[in-house]
Amino acid sequence: MTSDSNVLSARDRVLSIPELIDHIVQFLRQVHLSQLRLTCKTFKCAFTPHVSFEVSQDYYKNRKPELQALAVYGPLVKSLRIDALGNESNLETMLEHHQAILRVNFRCWGSNDGLFYKILETQSLLKDLTLNLSGDSVKAYITGLVETIASRAPPLESLSLYTQVRGGIIIPWTNICFILDACPKIQHLSFRGFNILRNNDKVLPQIQSLVVSDAYFNHNDIGFFLHTMPNLRSLNLHLYKSAENVFNVIMGEHIYPTKNILPQLTKLKIGARRSHLPGLAQFIQHCCPCIQDLELVDECGLVRRLDMLRLLDHFNHKGITLKRFAFDYYPESSIEDWVRRVLESCCPKLEELQLGGGIYFLLETQDYLYKWKKSGESSMRDHFSEGLKFWFPFASTLTKLHLNNKTRMNAIPYHGPYLVNLMIQSMPLLEDLALMNMFEDYSVLQGLGRCPASNKKDKSLHSPDQAEEKTAWLESQNFPQERPFLRFLGIGLAKGVGFKATVWDREMVDRFRFLEQLSVKTALSHPQMEELSQWQETLRPGLEFTLLPLGE
Repeated sequence: MTSDSNVLSARDRVLSIPELIDHIVQFLRQVHLSQLRLTCKTFKCAFTPHVSFEVSQDYYKNRKPELQALAVYGPLVKSLRIDALGNESNLETMLEHHQAILRVNFRCWGSNDGLFYKILETQSLLKDLTLNLSGDSVKAYITGLVETIASRAPPLESLSLYTQVRGGIIIPWTNICFILDACPKIQHLSFRGFNILRNNDKVLPQIQSLVVSDAYFNHNDIGFFLHTMPNLRSLNLHLYKSAENVFNVIMGEHIYPTKNILPQLTKLKIGARRSHLPGLAQFIQHCCPCIQDLELVDECGLVRRLDMLRLLDHFNHKGITLKRFAFDYYPESSIEDWVRRVLESCCPKLEELQLGGGIYFLLETQDYLYKWKKSGESSMRDHFSEGLKFWFPFASTLTKLHLNNKTRMNAIPYHGPYLVNLMIQSMPLLEDLALMNMFEDYSVLQGLGRCPASNKKDKSLHSPDQAEEKTAWLESQNFPQERPFLRFLGIGLAKGVGFKATVWDREMVDRFRFLEQLSVKTALSHPQMEELSQWQETLRPGLEFTLLPLGE
């Protein structure tokens, strides 16, 4: 028999299972994690909170007591943002007390290279480094930064280089390779405002994520990146106007003969212009066979649905199905063809959907409404329930739905909350919901979650065809499982709705008892802001609240 000292306890056997703890704790609230830390040393180390701290010039002038207190919590600080315009001695002293930082965001002004060297010297665990290069001397300063990073060789996994210098900064590709040779664990690269001087063609198989934005890249530059990083899993490109039709040129001259050049790419985010889309469709079809996450952000005019049809029609022929789809939507008429040809074929198992046009993609069913009125059907609800089967074939699998209003239309038609509510009811797995149009009341949430008060029923939500009879059709529905179990809720409220603690508790907080984050976009008066501050102190532990101004 083995001795008692060699026999693992039940707790040790459980903890030895890989990733089991991480899988369990994702279902726990913050208050439970704080209690869990007290059970054993393993949990205390695993669930110690991390502190993110920002240092700027104004901080030293006005908040010295907090700086002194920060030294006490040095071991908890894992993320540090430094905007240094002086006071290097104070910063260096603080860094000596914070030697377990994992992420640093440092703004370089071309004169504080000693401070940057101090960061790399003291932070031996640094994994994520962001350098924001500013000032007139940056162009001469970049070489010194590269040499400093390579000489200290921190265990970096992510490197981001940003600049706002007009015209950008040219950085030789040999410098990037020099850093990667010194830091072989780097898997993520991000460039903003830089132009790359392609003075060698060394392949970087370790890079899995690339972000390129605010740069004047042409088709040769983009093709160069794709050929030198064949193992990319995530690609984020935001291109200037000079790079229009870049994918058309790439497919015609560089990549088209080579199929599956990015065989592992699953996530693609493109700052898309309408002229990009045809070439982008061919690029995805021929070079990214495993794409699952597609996001299109149009920076000068929202993407039109006709262009989306042409893009996603290529997915049909290739058999590509998306799990996450996000794009800025330009309102147009005739939704039926779009839904039938796109959603049914390309998104039958969609898990995340994010639309920049708000709820208007749904409300553009007025032609369909007219057809319903002419048909003489008795129930508008039954009519739309049938329509949802082909409007949202992914309703049973969707876990995240964000309808962000990026259009100038704020007025919601009278039947809008009714249709949106009906849509959400068909999504039982939904956990993350954002409705950022300006609602005049809370009727869009009626019938969702649990009854907000034990002795009260939900308010009546009247369908447009029953407005005269005031029939509360939702009150007759039974929701024993409290679906959906929302963890995040974002909602926009019109200015006239205002803030009332009892109403917000009843309509949002109590309705979704598993809620972890609540975000409300509205305008409040000064007295209401004071009431809101008092209300936040009464929120249950683990619930985070954010108030967004109307401009966001």
